[in-house]
Amino acid sequence: MHSFQHNLINSFKQLLMLHQLLRTLLSCSSSSLFYSSSLRYIRCSFIPHCLSSNSFCFLSCRSSFYVCMASRFPHEAPFPPEPIFSDVGDEENKNKRRFAANNADDDDDDDGEREKQKRTKWDETNKLENDRDVEKGRQAKVEGARGNVELIEDGENNFGKETKTALQAEEKKACVKVQESASDKFTRIPKRKVAIYLVYCGKGFYGMQRNPGSSFPTIEQALLNAMEEAGVAPPSHAQEPKKMSFQRCARTDKGVSAVGQVVSCKLSMMNNMQEKINDRLPQKIRIMGMRRVSRGFNAKNACDARTYLYYIPTYCLTPRTLEGGDTDFEKAKAYRLPPSRLSLVNEILTHFIGTHSFHNFTSGVNAGEARARRYVFSASCSNPHMHLDLEFTKIRIKGQSFLLHQVRKMVGMLVAVCRGWTGLESISSAFTQSNFHVPKAPGLGLLLEQVHFDHYNKRLEQLGLVGGAREADGDVSSGWPERGLVLWPEIKEERERFAENCVFGTIAREEAEQREIWNWLNGLEKHTFEEQVEEKEEQD
Repeated sequence: MHSFQHNLINSFKQLLMLHQLLRTLLSCSSSSLFYSSSLRYIRCSFIPHCLSSNSFCFLSCRSSFYVCMASRFPHEAPFPPEPIFSDVGDEENKNKRRFAANNADDDDDDDGEREKQKRTKWDETNKLENDRDVEKGRQAKVEGARGNVELIEDGENNFGKETKTALQAEEKKACVKVQESASDKFTRIPKRKVAIYLVYCGKGFYGMQRNPGSSFPTIEQALLNAMEEAGVAPPSHAQEPKKMSFQRCARTDKGVSAVGQVVSCKLSMMNNMQEKINDRLPQKIRIMGMRRVSRGFNAKNACDARTYLYYIPTYCLTPRTLEGGDTDFEKAKAYRLPPSRLSLVNEILTHFIGTHSFHNFTSGVNAGEARARRYVFSASCSNPHMHLDLEFTKIRIKGQSFLLHQVRKMVGMLVAVCRGWTGLESISSAFTQSNFHVPKAPGLGLLLEQVHFDHYNKRLEQLGLVGGAREADGDVSSGWPERGLVLWPEIKEERERFAENCVFGTIAREEAEQREIWNWLNGLEKHTFEEQVEEKEEQD
């Protein structure tokens, strides 16, 4: 009777322990697999009716009880739990725990450590993805993403590589948005192609064309900066004129002026834009007029011809005396060009008219090249006039297009023939011989007088697009440039006033004070064209 009661009490204790274990297992939220170091993934047929989806069994191993649960589709658990023991005897349980820890398999410990590291990496990667979604499109957050990319570079898993690529793509997209944010205000302003009539004095400037990365001032850079400050062009366009389809009719050299330069570009339309740009330009550069033009208009390609003018003192056209020429500047100032001498100058200029090979009137072009052939429409010398106690005349040359330094060398050849340093045959020799040294006149007296758009204007008249703007544009507003012929007859008086005061006045003043053309003229006496030709032939 005593043994029966003892067995009954033990059975009751076992049932209580089983009940407690079942409650513990039911409270788990995941279908984790609890296993021992000696036996894994064991399915049992002892399945309670209320837990038909799981199997439970009790295993006796090394004086310890292990509980193992396996789902219908067993898989490896991410975290191996500690063994579960009964609550009978605290000292006995402690001994069992120590025994299990001392006899644990090393392989299981390594697997558990790798699982923890893998889980840590996944947590870090998920955190990076969340940060990327929050910080997307912000330049300040992009810098943080760069640091995260550097951390991921050390990982060897494919997910890290994909995350790195995604972050780099987001970084590039965010940087583009930051760069375009400065020009967001220009997206709502209509942009139109315009032709700008420009006049400037080239003294103090290093030519028309801008030099990226150089600190030397140019006409083009001053104009682009003024457009940016006036708000008609975004900052990125001022640094890259191609974005605004910027083009000029002619590239003038260092110190060369212009009273008829035309440039084309696409600008944001606004009221009184011409005045706003002029307010930000130097006084030596002025915009005289603007015209709306077609989308495909290109100032360089649409220009049919260009007219250059060389403002030269008449003492450069005097004949050489028997003593070798006067070297006294005061005597030269007193010289006045007679009509007979003027006729001789015009006769010499006729030798340049027509199509010729101007390879000796430029640099970097060899004889026989197609680009060396240029067509000159006309060349003439106007009546002289006085300016600051000096007599000046204007040599006007109109051509389809010109090479680098071509006009200055044409004037240099004209002066050499007029002074008697060489004959008219030298002009023909310069057109035919492969190497012929032609003197180059100073750039001080040269200026671009006018550019011609005869074909474009004729086409506009045929299409009836002269004046105003088409209704399809829908952008007619006060103060905007009007569509019309690329001609500005209304600014004739203003242009002549600027040319007389700013351009011709500067040339005459510089010549009277610095004597740049006079010094060049005296050095021209040392050139012997025949010797230069023979020397070049010997070198060849």
